[in-house]
Amino acid sequence: MVFPVPRFRAFQTNEDARAELRVRVLAYFNQHGVREGAPETFCALGNAEISAGTPPAHY
Repeated sequence: MVFPVPRFRAFQTNEDARAELRVRVLAYFNQHGVREGAPETFCALGNAEISAGTPPAHY
């Protein structure tokens, strides 16, 4: 997920935009097996992203 700077700033300052981002992130996590309260699932996703060569987001 890469967002242009103005859109990213909106996520920081606008509650509706924040809610939209949360929905998108949680859906992405769900698709990739991440579970709240299970840190190892976050690590597994991060390691998979690194192994796949996913470029970091630049804001």
